[in-house]
Amino acid sequence: MTTIHLHARPAPQDADSARRIAARSKAARVERDASARSAGCDTVDFAQAADGRPLPTGRWHWSISHGRDWVAGAVHVTPIGIDVERIHLRPKLLERVLDAKESELLSGHEPDHAFIRAWTGKEAVVKASGVGLQDLSHCKIVAVDGPERLWLECHGERLRVDQRTHAGHVLAVHAPGLDWNVAWHLH
Repeated sequence: MTTIHLHARPAPQDADSARRIAARSKAARVERDASARSAGCDTVDFAQAADGRPLPTGRWHWSISHGRDWVAGAVHVTPIGIDVERIHLRPKLLERVLDAKESELLSGHEPDHAFIRAWTGKEAVVKASGVGLQDLSHCKIVAVDGPERLWLECHGERLRVDQRTHAGHVLAVHAPGLDWNVAWHLH
């Protein structure tokens, strides 16, 4: 079994929006590099495609996420997708992200928490597959395995997403297969 080292910490805050976005992106890459060191990866020269998609470096794949309040990064030996979001409801996206059956599966959560669990889980899956958010509608939650695992079906494949709720945020990670676990390094 392999271990995914997901590193996350509060995002830097800056009043200027251009500097704030750049600082968060840089901070997420610092967390990715910390994940690389935890995983035993000596490469820190990670590249991305012109459209921003992470490119594998040797046998290592990577993913970052940076939101308003938190940043995260991870590397793994298979394609990986991560997401971190503050728990809050986005009414304009609710119907696009959760259908009635998915809402029922997540009914043990407050609506804002259920929405963010679905959003982060689906985003982790589409990031790992290398497609954009347009594929989000093809991912459906088919089972909820407690507060820390979702099962999604996307293009006929059953996929595992591990999640952690921390400091008012949900962090999600997905990698192909089932032979992995997550070491959460949350600062």
